[in-house]
Amino acid sequence: MKRHVVIFGNKWNVVHHVRAMGYEPVVVHGRCPEGCRQWICVEEEGAEQADTGLLKALDFSQIVGLVNCSEYYVSFAAAVREAYAPQLPGLRREQAALVRDKVLLKQHLQRVGIATTRFTRLDRQASWGAIADRCAAPFLVKPRKGMLARHITLIDNEATFARWRGETPHVEDYYAEAYLPRMREYCCDTLVSDGRVFAQFPGEYTVSCLESNQKHAGYGVNFPGFLPESERAVMKEMARQFIASAGIRDGFCHCEFFHTTEGWTFGEIGCRLPGGYQIPTESHMAGESIMDLYLRMLIATEDAPRVPLELADRYCGYYLYPKKTGRVTRVTTDFDHPWIIESKVFVAAGDEIAHEDSSVAMSGVVVYAARSPEELREHAVMAPNLMTVEMDA
Repeated sequence: MKRHVVIFGNKWNVVHHVRAMGYEPVVVHGRCPEGCRQWICVEEEGAEQADTGLLKALDFSQIVGLVNCSEYYVSFAAAVREAYAPQLPGLRREQAALVRDKVLLKQHLQRVGIATTRFTRLDRQASWGAIADRCAAPFLVKPRKGMLARHITLIDNEATFARWRGETPHVEDYYAEAYLPRMREYCCDTLVSDGRVFAQFPGEYTVSCLESNQKHAGYGVNFPGFLPESERAVMKEMARQFIASAGIRDGFCHCEFFHTTEGWTFGEIGCRLPGGYQIPTESHMAGESIMDLYLRMLIATEDAPRVPLELADRYCGYYLYPKKTGRVTRVTTDFDHPWIIESKVFVAAGDEIAHEDSSVAMSGVVVYAARSPEELREHAVMAPNLMTVEMDA
């Protein structure tokens, strides 16, 4: 009998990778992937409250891995693991709650001495004055379990706060955080297997996720970014410190950080496969498939990776071209450069683009390489101008 791997979410063609490794995928998602033989319908938006009994009929004696691909399913995957297969690698429920709920995360960061932005939880009694005293003004209000920089509001005066509070039915689902106007946003993807970190990919966003989502402009990440290695080392150590403090032994930890003239603060973390174009770009840097490494971490019958990846002097980046609504009239590209190592276009003339819900909706992507930080910066400046999508007026 073929052994099974349960996949939560459907991303980066994980179904194909699992099948290529010789396992039968069981997909938990709102839609059944093409060619999938076993599918359990759990919608993304309802996954947080989904009943683990939906998977009760599975033969867990034949399931050798629980693989989460999406932020939506972090808590549900942990609950299923605890209920039916606690012996398999993955997050426990309390760890899932910690990385999903930004207030719990920031309280934990404070307890273990990791710098984070000032914050305060909210309820119906929260006042402008009390929040401004704690976080200073202007400040941000954010969903406690948000993602992709959605539903974040900049509050710059008492009237704006009163209007936001009046329009928000569940204020307790949000928290307030200090606004850092002059900062750079970074990420550090850290892969940990059996309690050992074997890869870290520090990167610098071209613009902050909030700015990208507000403006629906393109964005990308440059690896390892343009700060000195001594600065990046601080970020990498903060990621390792959090992972150890939370007791996370197996997983892909997408940590985000803010850097200002005053130093580093820990922003957020997602313990699942990241979006953007992180996975393919990091695979180029590593010289092997990060997806396959991730699966080996979480499938109990595979040899988990333990040898640290060598990433010294590898400069790489990606850029996502934004998608706009309307009818596409012409797409122009200039991808014929030796330093472009991957490029894809997802739209064509005549396409009707009905909507776009965040900056992650993209019309195309390039991955580029460089031989030095200076060349990386040069390519990062050129990348946004290599593709143009013209729309009906």
